[in-house]
Order: sequence, then C-alpha cells, then structure tokens
Amino acid sequence: MHARIDLYPTREETESVRDRIDPVVFEEKVRQSPFGLEPEEVGFYEENGFLTLPEVFSPDETDLFRKELSNLKNLPELQGREELVREPDSNVVRSIFSQHRFSKVFDDLSRDPRILDKVTQLLGSGAYIHHARINVKAPYYGKSFYWHSDFETWHAEDGIPRCRVVTGWLMLTENNEFNGPLYLIPKSHKRFVSCAGKTPEAHHKKSLRKQEYGVPSPETIRKLVEEGGAHRLLRRAGHVDVPRREHHACLPRQRIALAANQPDVRLQQRGKHPRGQTLRRRNAPAGISARHRFHATIVGSLSD
Repeated sequence: MHARIDLYPTREETESVRDRIDPVVFEEKVRQSPFGLEPEEVGFYEENGFLTLPEVFSPDETDLFRKELSNLKNLPELQGREELVREPDSNVVRSIFSQHRFSKVFDDLSRDPRILDKVTQLLGSGAYIHHARINVKAPYYGKSFYWHSDFETWHAEDGIPRCRVVTGWLMLTENNEFNGPLYLIPKSHKRFVSCAGKTPEAHHKKSLRKQEYGVPSPETIRKLVEEGGAHRLLRRAGHVDVPRREHHACLPRQRIALAANQPDVRLQQRGKHPRGQTLRRRNAPAGISARHRFHATIVGSLSD
C-alpha cells in the first residue's frame, strides 16, 4: 500500500510559503450557459484570485435572504446545536453553519444557476457543497476573523487533499467603512502558507469563535501584501464577492458563504476527532450532478 503524499503540508513546527500546485481554473474559458462567466472574468479570477459580480440578486431577493436569516437565528431546532455559533465573549450569534439544511430558501439558493453555473465553469466539473455558513457580524459585538486561508483549514482539519474548491460570498448588507468591509490579498491564491503549530483535537469547537491555529504570521502577511497588495471590498447588498478584518462595526455586516468542491476529490482522515457533518460534508453523495448544490461568491485569495 502506497503512503499518501501531502502536497500541501501544514501545521508543522515552522511556517513556510510554497507555490500552489493545482490550477486555478480547471476548464477552458468558455461560457456554456446564460449565467456563465465571460472569458475576461475568468481571466481576472485566474490572475487575482477573486471576482466581484454586481447585482446578481435583486433587492427583493436580498431582503428575503435577510428575513430568512432573522428566522434562522431564532429557530428552536438550532438552539444549542453546533451549527449555531456565538461570539467568544457574548451570547450574540456569530455564524450559522449548513443553513441550506434548515431552510428551503437557502437550499434553493444553493441550487441557483446564477451561482452554480459560474462555479462549475471554474471547476470544470459538477460540484457539491463542502462547507456553508452565514457570517453575522452584529454591530458593536461582532468580532473579526483573522487573516487566513480557507483551504488551509479544510486541508488540515477536513482532509481536502487538493486545492480544488471555489468559495462564494453573497453580501446581504452593504459593505462600507462603517461595518468592517472584507479585505483580501490579490494573487495570494498562487501561494500556500504552511502554518506553524500542531492542531489541537476538536480544534473547531474553539476556532469557530476565535481562531488561533492555522493563521499566517504578521510577517508572512506583510510579504504577501508587498507582492499582491491589499484589496478592500466596498459593495452593495446583492453583490456576489469575497473575505474580513478586526473592526468593531457600528452597522451590521451579513453575508452567505458556500464552498463547492469537485465530487471526485475524496476527503482524507485528519486527526482523531475531525470536524463533523455540522461543518462540512465528508464526501460527495452518490449520483451528484452539476446542478445538485452550491453557494455564493467567488474567491481564492488569502483573506482577513
């Protein structure tokens, strides 16, 4: 039996930065549906690691999503479950995971071709939801998400072996200077930061409230910013976008995230207590198709 070779080793004694091995786009830049991406949009994503798509959803649709989020926060079935995460120093809701399993509205959104067709175009295959959540940054109480790479976390803690995931963010509120807008580092998707420090068992039970492992050092972030710059996303609600920063906002900032994985990429066991179905799907269900499920926003760069 051949030992598996880890192409993206991380959570070791020392931090290191290496080049990405996997391609960014897995198919030729051809628009195959009315909701697909134009070649120049695919090219921008491939070069910069993110793409902003304005007004993908109407104000009425975005309002519906906000109302459904409000319903979910108070849903009796969610209270006390791991899917409902609260802020580290208060009882205020921080995130809701796997929202599509508790809401028909969000389940329908995960299948919407306005998002799904773009993602499957970039992946060059069908897709299934590996990870889904809504981040709820409440004014005054909402804490930041420190700079990190989602793939590093999913690789180290979920066992995704290859960098073949596309993440989408759907903005439910305007992103501006008053509510801690998203920040990311362009072109950082071409690099992989191998973070220092062994992952504690059941790390997710703490990291979802405050992440301390799997985060780059300030020095590495500085170097990546020198290479690619830093980009702040100021967007209206309804835009489909990308990633965060310490900011005690005076206005709410809400966004939906869905991360799509290629069905043929099988997860590998990581640790004695890997993150459960609450936070991710172990592997694609049998018979999955390109239109089975998905998410909202197109990103690959390191974000804060």
